[in-house]
Amino acid sequence: MIESVDARLVDWVVSVLGRVPVSLGPPQATPAGEGISLYLLELVRLPPPRGQAPPPLQLALRYLVTAWAPDPERAHHLLGELVLAALDQTELTLQLDPPHVDTWSALGVAPQPCFIFQTPLRRERPQPEPKLVRQ
Repeated sequence: MIESVDARLVDWVVSVLGRVPVSLGPPQATPAGEGISLYLLELVRLPPPRGQAPPPLQLALRYLVTAWAPDPERAHHLLGELVLAALDQTELTLQLDPPHVDTWSALGVAPQPCFIFQTPLRRERPQPEPKLVRQ
């Protein structure tokens, strides 16, 4: 199921920026060319919605979004176009607070311009069959 969200997000990036390479791996220190990294940073449990029985299973997928290019101006342009397009999406919750410096250290790269977006992942659960009352 997560792979279908990945594919939808890659398609969305391509629809915004054109045929730019999109990586689902972590940001790298010195990648070649230009592109966008959509790194699945974490999974967060969401509370079940009210009123549904049984409620769907749901999580939030949090992606760290970074851009790379031969020059910083181009990387900033790519990132700026994406962040503005993300503001217009109803399925994406945008977070502009940067990750903690420990996150960058764990990824093995220097802190860089980025944003995080969160998108839901839901799996509906089958409704139980009502039992037939005979008496």
